[in-house]
Order: sequence, then C-alpha cells, then structure tokens
Amino acid sequence: MSTGTGTPPALVHRGAAEAPLSSAQEGLWFLHQAQPGSAAYHVPLLVPCPEPLERPALQYAVDTLVARHPILRTHYPVRDGAPVQAVTPATTVPVAVTDLSGASDATGRARREARAAAAEPFALDRERPLRVALWQGLPDGDLLLVCLHHIAVDGWSLALLFDELWTAYDAFRAGRDPELPEPGLPYTDFAHWERELHATPEHRERVAARARRLGALPTVLRLGVPPAVREESDEGSGEELTFVLDDALGALVRQRAREARITPYVLLLTVFQETVRRWSGEHRFMLGTILVNRPDPRLDGTAGFFVNTVPLRCDVPPGRTVTEAWAATRAEFRELLRHADVPLGRLATALGASDRTGNPLVQVGFVMLNTPPRVGGRQLPVSSLALPTQAAALELAVVLEDSGGRFTGTLGYATALYDRTTAEGVRDTFLGLLSAALDAPGAVLARLRLPGAEPAGPAAPPIDLVADHLRRTTPTAGK
Repeated sequence: MSTGTGTPPALVHRGAAEAPLSSAQEGLWFLHQAQPGSAAYHVPLLVPCPEPLERPALQYAVDTLVARHPILRTHYPVRDGAPVQAVTPATTVPVAVTDLSGASDATGRARREARAAAAEPFALDRERPLRVALWQGLPDGDLLLVCLHHIAVDGWSLALLFDELWTAYDAFRAGRDPELPEPGLPYTDFAHWERELHATPEHRERVAARARRLGALPTVLRLGVPPAVREESDEGSGEELTFVLDDALGALVRQRAREARITPYVLLLTVFQETVRRWSGEHRFMLGTILVNRPDPRLDGTAGFFVNTVPLRCDVPPGRTVTEAWAATRAEFRELLRHADVPLGRLATALGASDRTGNPLVQVGFVMLNTPPRVGGRQLPVSSLALPTQAAALELAVVLEDSGGRFTGTLGYATALYDRTTAEGVRDTFLGLLSAALDAPGAVLARLRLPGAEPAGPAAPPIDLVADHLRRTTPTAGK
C-alpha cells in the first residue's frame, strides 16, 4: 500500500487462484449481467487457412495456449456478493471440427455456422472465455474460428496468442517442443496490484483532477439523433460499415503526420472530431478512445484485458487551421496519456454521470489498432478477420487499423439509434474531410467543404451540409 509519499504499490508475483476483477474487467462483467445474451464484447476471429490444418497439431497448440495463459482458463463466479476471477486447472479445450467434404455450398454453410457460433453467449460464471472451431473440406481450404470474450483479451493479447498458437502448431508437426518465451506475470497479479493502487490517496486525487477537467463537458453526445429516439432505445444490436483508405490517401496521411510531427492517430482523430462537430453541432464534447495499460514490462507476455476506455476532452473552435487543430489534439492527447489508468467507472462516479448506456461518459468512440495478429509469419488485419456479431458496444465508434501498409476502418453503430443512411453520412463526412484537410493543411478546418458539396457562403455554419442531409434522411430530426 502507499505510504503517502507518492510511491505506488509494487507489482509482485502472487500466482493466486482467485483475485478481484480488474477495473476494466469489472465494467465488462456488469455489462454482461445487464445483457447476458449480447455478443457485443465477443472477439470472434475467422482465419482462412489455404492448406488443411492437422487436427492433432491444432489441438496441441490450443492446449499449449491454455496451459501458458491462466486468463484463458478463468471464469467469473460471485463470491460474497462480488464477482471474482477464478483460475481453473489446465485441461483440454476441445476444438469443434466440422467436415463439409462434398457438401453443397460448403463455404457459405461454414461461414453461416461460424457467425452463429461467434454470437453464442458465454456463461462467464462457469465457462472459460475461449472457443475454437474448425471447418474442413471446403473448396478454398479450412476455416478456423477463434472466439474469445473481451474480458480475457485485448489487441496486444491477440497478437501474442496467435504468434504462440502457430509456433506450437508448427513445432508439433516437426516433432519438437515449441520455442516460446517465458510467460508474463499472471493477470491475477495485475488485478491485485491495481486494486491496491486505486486505494491510494494519490490515485484518488488523480481521479478528482481528471473529473474537474472533464466536468464542464456534456455527458451525452448526439449525432443527429432526435432526443426522443435516443431516450427510448438501447444498444442491444448493431451493424458495421467497412472502408479502406486508398494507398495514395494513406501515404498522404503518413506524410502530413511526419510534417506536423504527430502520429497518424492524432491526425485522423482531429478529422473525426471535426466530423462529430458537424454532425452534433457541439464545439466541446467527449470522445471515448482506448489506451493500453500495461504498467510493467513483466506484463508484456501476459494475455489479458489491459485496456481502458478513456474520455478524451475535445475542444473544436471554428477558427483553427488544420495544422493548428492537429497541434491542439496532440497537446490534449499527451495530457490524456497521463490518465490512461483512470477507470471510466470512477470518473463517471466522480462526475455524477448516469449509467444508462453502460458507458456513461462516452457514447461515441474513435480507436486505432496497431497490433494485428500474425499467422504463419504474415500479418492479418484484425478488421478483415473479425466476424460481425450484430452487436454494438458503443452507440457509434470508428475503429481504424494501421497494418503498416494501409489503413482499414470499421464504423459500428447501434441500430436502435442510427440507421444505415446516417452511418454512411458520418463515414462519408469523415473521409471527405480527411481528403480536404490533407490537401489544404493551412486552411481553416471548419470551413473545409465536402467533395461534391455546393460551396457555402462565408456566413453559413459548416454544419448546414450535415443538417440538410439529416432533414432529407431522418424525418424526425430537428423536431
């Protein structure tokens, strides 16, 4: 525990079979209890395998992962009225195999069955958060489904697990033991450490300071959705739109980022903030983003849920140039990094925010992935593997993946709140503004015109283009 000198508690190895949930896990656990049949926090990855997989080698590889990473054999029962993570002994997690040799429309059937399997709810109180299924006998090779619950993994973990899966698979086929690094500290060690950290006066003051900085911002963000519709709906289901930045546009993103001495993430986030301003009419608001919270190198080799949804303070005045807006976002993001470990739930409590949506402070998010799994020595984009689960975790979120070669994106939206036309409008505004901002970084961001739009007069607010779109596509908007 803290001595009051500002020294945080030490992260030590305990290897406990039971531990409290981490703050990130706790949030997901309560959401799961509220919507036990929802697949919003499933992580289903469908891996196409051109060559048939050998079943014994695959089973050995899965068992190796489960033995190495206790989080994959953890369930979440309630003890004395509170959830805990309980680690079970290492045993086999059977790979479900379906042979479709000779079946008509084998590929279509396999994908339909994979989609259904990915949406099957996890019973977290008694079931491990991992399922593996294999479809064989398809014309183009096998399909492998690895479905996990988000309570057990983050993007970093996926890269780690897929590397180890195929290393163990290849070793079994070669008749040798896999050469794998020493596993990181168990996730239960991190959860114990975090609980002690959050009890310190220093951490409580950091939460209070962050709450003060966010306190003047609205806690509900609407993107063209009438209030009556939003208040009477929930986020039980969702849809996704996918998009790709073409090679020329992606190269220009990297060039402009280098010139402005910012990351591509900051550049793209700035454009998305302007997109949100145009669709919401708000100049000051919060967006949710995801930050990794691995506070010790000994956790680098640990599979687990080490991310935190963090509210980003957005101030989008109308007079900034594109370059000035990039610089302002960079400064705010640097401030945000100092609070990467402040739990969203604690901020919500400090601000007195409602828990109506399960994400009380943020309904709109912007996330970038940069740790895609590697399979057989080649990079596979997460977004191209992930199966739609027909569920939305946030009301609307853009997830971009930087695979090193190109940017791919997904816009997920809650269908109870947004229709596809509106989602497409948000996507098109983002892409149009991005192209315009990259072409004219010295221009005033708020005055950039969307490609193909009629020029607006100098006195016309930039949101008019979006408001007109809403009037044409959402009959109840503005009432």
